[in-house]
Amino acid sequence: MPDNNKPTVLIVDDSTDIRSMLRLWLERNECRVVEAADGKQAVVLAGQEQPDLILMDLYLPELDGAVAVARIREHAGLERVPIVAISAYGASGIGAQLSSDPQAAGFNEYLTKPFAPEKLEELLNRYLRKSKGAPDV
Repeated sequence: MPDNNKPTVLIVDDSTDIRSMLRLWLERNECRVVEAADGKQAVVLAGQEQPDLILMDLYLPELDGAVAVARIREHAGLERVPIVAISAYGASGIGAQLSSDPQAAGFNEYLTKPFAPEKLEELLNRYLRKSKGAPDV
């Protein structure tokens, strides 16, 4: 049975290692975690779980991150959920475009892999703790 007092974070990444690392860190920070390994699964889980925050890789099987975020935004109740793009493509191509204007693709912001735990802490503070009143860790 899910703990309704904890904010729910949907992690979307095709790398099991990345998902495991994020899950461990988020659970230590009092979050309920749901995982998707591809964009199609992310759209379904977002609709079912109504997460408080989504961390989404850009390059995913089935549907890429940009298409998945557009479909998630179509769900009632998810139009304003914070969605953070996470990718190793920081300085070139889509990464460069997203770092300068993540909102154009439907994301709230862009985080380049690898990232320090402090960056995740900032995300939790910005999107969950301030709006949900979650305890500081």
